[in-house]
Parts: sequence; structure tokens; C-alpha cells
Amino acid sequence: MVIAFSIMLPFLAAALIPLIYRKFKNIHLGWFVLLVPVALFSLLATYIPRIANGEVFIRTFEWIPTFGINITTYLDGLSMIFSLLITGVGSLVILYSIFYLSTKESLHHFYCYLLLFMGAMLGVVFSDNLMVLYVFWELTSVSSFLLIAFWHHRKASRAGARKAMTITVSGGVAMLAGFLMLYVASGTFSIREIIANLDVVQSSVYFVPAMCLVLLGAFTKSAQFPFHIWLPDAMEAPTPVSAYLHSATMVKAGIYLVARTTPIFGGHEVWFWAVSGVGLLTLFWGSFNAVRQYDLKALLAYSTISQLGLIMSLFGLGSAALHFGYSTQSVIYTQATFAALFHLINHSTFKGALFMMVGIVDHEVGTRDIRRLGGLMSLMPFTFTIAVIGSASMAGLPPFNGFLSKEMFFAATLKITQLDIFSLDSIGLLFPIIAWVASVFTFIYCVIIVMRTFFGKIQPDRLEKPPHEAPFGMLISPFILVAFVIGIFIFPNVLGHYILSPAMASIYPMFPSVEEMTPHIAAWHGYINTELIMTFGVIVVGVFLYRTLKKWRPVYLWIPQSFTLNAIYERVINSSESVSGRVTNRYMNGNLTYYFVYIYVFFVTLLAGYMIYADVFSWNPSKDSVIEPYELVLVFVMIAAAIAIIFAKQRITVVLLNGVLGYSVAFFFVVFRAPDLALTQLVVESVTTALFLLSFKYLPKLKNEYISKSWRFAKVTISVAVGATVTLIGLAVMNYDRFEPISKYFEDSYDLAGGKNIVNTILGDFRAFDTMLEVVVLFIAGLGVYTLIKLKAKKGDGDVESK
Repeated sequence: MVIAFSIMLPFLAAALIPLIYRKFKNIHLGWFVLLVPVALFSLLATYIPRIANGEVFIRTFEWIPTFGINITTYLDGLSMIFSLLITGVGSLVILYSIFYLSTKESLHHFYCYLLLFMGAMLGVVFSDNLMVLYVFWELTSVSSFLLIAFWHHRKASRAGARKAMTITVSGGVAMLAGFLMLYVASGTFSIREIIANLDVVQSSVYFVPAMCLVLLGAFTKSAQFPFHIWLPDAMEAPTPVSAYLHSATMVKAGIYLVARTTPIFGGHEVWFWAVSGVGLLTLFWGSFNAVRQYDLKALLAYSTISQLGLIMSLFGLGSAALHFGYSTQSVIYTQATFAALFHLINHSTFKGALFMMVGIVDHEVGTRDIRRLGGLMSLMPFTFTIAVIGSASMAGLPPFNGFLSKEMFFAATLKITQLDIFSLDSIGLLFPIIAWVASVFTFIYCVIIVMRTFFGKIQPDRLEKPPHEAPFGMLISPFILVAFVIGIFIFPNVLGHYILSPAMASIYPMFPSVEEMTPHIAAWHGYINTELIMTFGVIVVGVFLYRTLKKWRPVYLWIPQSFTLNAIYERVINSSESVSGRVTNRYMNGNLTYYFVYIYVFFVTLLAGYMIYADVFSWNPSKDSVIEPYELVLVFVMIAAAIAIIFAKQRITVVLLNGVLGYSVAFFFVVFRAPDLALTQLVVESVTTALFLLSFKYLPKLKNEYISKSWRFAKVTISVAVGATVTLIGLAVMNYDRFEPISKYFEDSYDLAGGKNIVNTILGDFRAFDTMLEVVVLFIAGLGVYTLIKLKAKKGDGDVESK
């Protein structure tokens, strides 16, 4: 119950904000919002000792039990890590935003979106049911879209939000298909139950396709190559959003999905190469591109991509342990997964601090361009301290937590070369080589952050504001994070025992010994090992390349801008819009006649084509009812009225003849003993006829149009084809037995709906659900119109859009 409350509390708080924000005129709204993550973090922290002892908390609430979709909350070691990051970093980000965002901003919107995102992320990590997980997954995309586009008057913010949503939602749809395949293979949406029936799932033909589709969802959300292009553009969001979504939470959702599904897919060759290979490629490409950036935030964006690739590759390497099953050899390779979890936490601490540091520089100086910065160390000493600690940790230098997990990363890549599975004996050496080269670039861009921002000469004429230190309140959150950076380095095994070890048990539930999978973390092992030598090499080569940066940096120019992934994405989007616009303009020409032609041609092609293909036409007149003379009279009246409409010269004549058709249908309902339908038809026909007469009174008279003979022939042909198709369907349906008739469903109308009259039941109960949805659609449309009217720029406002 407590876990369900943890998910719902952010949503409830978000719902309250529109009602109470006006009362916070003299106090920042963030102080109220801050209570939510702080309370959740404190509540979840009380579960740490029990989770460390191996307890798991499960609670199920029925939602759609007929289809096996229930809201099952699941708190174990893995979800504990992510929930603490979501709430802990969330608390610090909200505290930071209180001093970063002005009260002149639309704070009620900002915090509402932020709480929606927080609740959605908690829903993702606590959900055991795949369908419920997917609902929360897509809600993270929607809420992140709103947060990225928070400054919606900026064109770049809107473009970045659209790109992020397009890529992540597309991956989410692919992931949904993978989830459905898993359901077909296992017969359940429960992740725990799927793991319990691995033999059945892994023998299914859907196993590998489901794996690939699930990975698509994970890769797009976690900005893995080549889907990483949305993350740099998402940096248009306010800095608190970047510090929260793009360093600690949203981009980690894909990491979480890979970790959670590793017990299902791990050990398979496709999974190993996809996760580790894409991760290493992302690690290298992100670090390689980070060095070329001049915007500090863009640099951190590419560094985030790189670090996410590092974590992803470690999960891929660690999945090799499942190939062997439980043994002494397999336990060795689980240490890669341990390193992934360790670096996951470390990255959230130092990257969150660095994003806040960049936000402080931008807030107090007015620019993030390193070509305009420099010499800020003496003017902003506290911000400089945050930058040094965060950058050194990201570069993997002691005495900071990033050094410990980076050493474990090197160790994992070296150990994997000893495997003789998955063709690693021939190309396994690439893992430590790529890891080392990427680490060199990581060291370079970390040096760039510190040296180009805080050393050198200050350029006051190129700054938008006189540089000065940030207010104390804005420094609290990043200082807490860098304190964790140092504290984790000093006491890493406390984290290992209480947080990382239970998560390892979640990823390897079939391995009996958690202690064997929890290595002792130490900065010094008593001797110089290969990993330490690799670190020395990174520092030496990194310093040399930084000193010669101006000479070799032009190497980036060999990549033509027109062939970058961003350029390709923009061309695809622009071409799609252009082609779709031309196609739409070809058939949406404003002529109602053409629209009816499209509808009728599709109708005839689909239904008549199916009847011919399936050979379902069968007419047995002996089963038909007797046709009475007065029924024939009504039929001929309707035929005459319909034909007369075609030749009518005045609109009032058309309306009256159309009324004859409607009233004739009402008489048919009377003949067939359906008075309720007849009454409904009479009312509707009377109202519509009166409205037509009132409206057409003010329209000009009908004019003769010139229509070519070929077009006349085409319209006659379509009309006859439609009439023939409807007639054939009406005759054939009497003997159509391919499917069970739906009339059996309504035979139990009294038990299902409490009505003895089936017509009343359909209209008043079954049809009511459809009516409710129509009302909802009308409500949404009205809400959209109201919003557009309210947001319409007033005269004199001018162009409010900026780049």
C-alpha cells in the first residue's frame, strides 16, 4: 500500500497545484512541492534495511483482470535504487529550482509537469505488469515533452521537445509490440511470472523479435546510438529539468528496462552483442562529440550520452554470466553488472552537480559559451569547487566515486576478453580498447569544462552580466551532490551492501549467493594492476591531447554536416511533411463530391472485394419473410423521393424530399414493431428538416453546373456499385455463418443490463458507453478551442517567439 501511495502522491500534488498556486504569492511555490519528494525519499529510505535483508514487497490491485492487466507494485533491490534516485535527486532539483527560477515564470505549470514526471517514473520502476509499465513509460515521454518545451516561446525549445517525443514515443510503440509478444509467449504480463517460466518463453519463436523490440524502446529512451540525437536538443529545457531528466531519471528509464529484463533475455548472443555493442559505440561517439562542443550544456549532453553508453555496455557484459548458469566462472562476470549499478549512482551524483554548476554559470554570467568564458575561479570559488569535483569524478580520478566505478569498468572489459563464447576469442580485445579510447576523450572534455570556464583571462566585455558567485540557496543542492561524490569514495562498501547487493539479487534471481556477486570495493588493491595502468595512460594521453587540442580539433571537420544523424533526421522529417502536404492537398481540395467518391470507392472495394474473394454471397429466398403490399408502397415512395432529389432545382425541394425519405424510414420502424426507434427517427427527422429549412432560406438558389459526360458516368457507376453492394450484403447476411452472430450477446440483456426490452437496453445501456466517449471527444475539442482563444496574442504584443 505504501508503494502505491508513493506513485500516487506526485499525481495528487500535481492535481492540487492549479487549485492552490494563487495562494503562493509571497512564497515560492517550490517550497510546497519540495515536501513531496522529501517525504517519499524519507519513506522509501526506511525500507533500505529490509530490502538489504532480502525482503520484497508486492501488492496487487485489480484493474482489468479479464485481460490479466492489474496494477502490481513491486519493490525490490533494483526498483529501490531507481526510486531513491528519482526522489532524492528530485528533492535537490526542486530545491535548486526555487532559487534558479523566478516567480515571474509560470511556476504552477513547471512544478505540475515535474510532479507528473516524477510520478510516472516511480510508476515505471515499481510496476510488475508490462502493460502498466508501458502506460507510465509513455507518460514520462509526455511529461518530459512539456518540461523540455516549458519556454514554449522559444522555437528551439519546441523543436527539441518534438524531437524527444517523436523518437522516444516511437521506441515506446516498438517496446509495446515486444511486450505483447512476451505475453503471447508466456501467457502473462507479469515480469515475475515471465521469469518463472523462462523455458517456455525462450523456446518461443517470438523470443528474439520481442527482445529486439524491447531493446528499441530502451535504446531510444536512454539516448543510445543512433537515437541519441534527441538529447542535445532537449538541453533547451531549463537547467533544473536537464539536471533531473537528463542525468538522473528519464534517460535512466531505458537502463532500468534493460536491467529488469536481463533475467529474461540475458545469456542470449543477440542480447549480449546488442546491449554491449551499442553501449560501447554510444560511449565512444558521445565522448568524441563532447570535445567539439562550445556550449557547456551541449558538452554535458554528449557526456551524458557517453556515460549512458558506458552503463549500458556493462549490463551487456554482465549478461554473459547467465549464459553459463550459476557457477564460479559466471559469478566473475556478474561484476560487470555490479559496476553498472555502481556507476549508475555515481553518474547521477556528479552529473547532477555539473548540470547545476552550468546552470549557475549561465544564471550569474549570462552565457554558456566557453569561447566567452574564462577566469571565473576567483569570482566564483564555490562554483569552481563543484566543477572540479564533478569533472574529476566523471573523468575517473581519485579521490572521487567515479574513479572506483571506472576502474571496475576497465576490469570488466578486460575479463570479458577471456571468454570463448559469442566469438569473443577473436574480437573481444576491442572492448578494452574502445573503453580506453573513449575514456581519453572523457578526460579531455572534463578538463575543458574546468580550464575553459574557470582559468585563463576573464572577458567582461563578452559577458552579458557582471560575474559573481551564486546565492547560497542555489549552491546547497550541488554541494550535497559533490558531498556524496566524496562520501561514496570513502565508504563505498556501505553503498555496496545496502543498495547494490539487493539489486544484484534482482537481476540474477536464479543465482543463490548474493555475497559472491558483491565484490569488495577498494581504491587501492595493494598492487598496480592493469586497470590502474589504463587510468595512468588516460591521464597522460589526455593531458597531451588537451595541450595540442587546437592542432587536432579540426579533425572533426571531415564529417560533413549534411551527413550527420541530426541532418538526416531533419531531412526525413521535412521530406515527410512536404510529401504528406502534397498528397493531402491532392485529395483534400474542398469539393464535397470528391470526398464522397473516396468514401464510396473504399466502401465498395473493401466490402464487395471481400465478398468476391471469400465467396460469401449466398441468398436463399425461402428463408425470407413475406413482403406485404404496403411495404412495397413504402419502398417505391423512397425510391421515387431519392431519384427526385437528383433532379430537384431548388434547395427547399431537396429538403422536403429528404424528409420524405426520413419519415418513410420511421414508418418502416412502425411496420416492424419498433415504436421506440420510430419515435426517435421522427424526432430527429423533424428537427433536422426544420434546421435545414432555416439554414437554406438564406442561401442562394441552386445553379446548374457543367459536368462532363465521363464524370457523370463515373458518378452513376459509383452510385450503382454502392447500391448493389449494400443490397448484396443485406441478402447475404441472412446466410452468413463464418462468425458467431452478435445477437447472442444481447439475448442476455436482462442479466447484463437489467432491461427486458432489447431496444431500450441497446439505446440506454450499451449505446451509452459510446455516447460517453463522444461527449469526451466534444469536451476535449471544446477545451482545445478555449485554450487557443485564451492563448491568442493580444494586439500590440508583437512577435513573442524567440530562437
